[in-house]
Amino acid sequence: MAYKINNTFGTLLVALADGTIDTSTTDLTLIGKGYAGFGEKLNENLVKLLENFNNTSAPNNKIQGQLWFDQANKRLNVYDGTKFKPAGGPTNSTTAPTNAVLGDTWFDTANTQLYVYNGSSFTLIGPTTVAGSGVTQIVSEIAEDNTGVNQSYLKLVANDAVVGVVSNVAFTPSTTETNAVALTAAGFSAVAQGIQLSSSVASAKFRGTATDSDSLGGVVAA
Repeated sequence: MAYKINNTFGTLLVALADGTIDTSTTDLTLIGKGYAGFGEKLNENLVKLLENFNNTSAPNNKIQGQLWFDQANKRLNVYDGTKFKPAGGPTNSTTAPTNAVLGDTWFDTANTQLYVYNGSSFTLIGPTTVAGSGVTQIVSEIAEDNTGVNQSYLKLVANDAVVGVVSNVAFTPSTTETNAVALTAAGFSAVAQGIQLSSSVASAKFRGTATDSDSLGGVVAA
């Protein structure tokens, strides 16, 4: 009498005739009644399950819920009925994954950027600039001043260069603390209260129409 092999939901996968095996319905060898090589096939099945079908290529006869350890990328994946997806962590690829679900993450290896799927599209988490273009962002930072007090400020960074600093207080950076030394090297030997442009960036100016100024060309304005 044939064995009827069902999945977890009770759906028939295959009917196995006596003395036969099935290797095409799943990635395991399903064994019929009275098959002579029963012990060998059973042990091989257990090894495959133990190692999660460890291979450089995905299993051919996968079924929903099946695990696969991708030997090439050293990652555990799970088959969702359509494709294998990482069981934990983001998908690493140069193009956005298809059939994503809410909360899925994707690391764009071409631009070294991390995204999260919001239910309709992938939203960029960061960084805001692509690989090779340099850092361009506003950085919150703390540096020690020359009296040993920590001061908070914002660095305005464009293409890896610090072009400006925003501070609520005026201070002189320390000559020993790491962030303070870097701040001085970036053109801020003294930080003014307000918005200040770097003295190290050529032609750095506030451009446009001003409504007021303390001085014009070094001459005190009226």
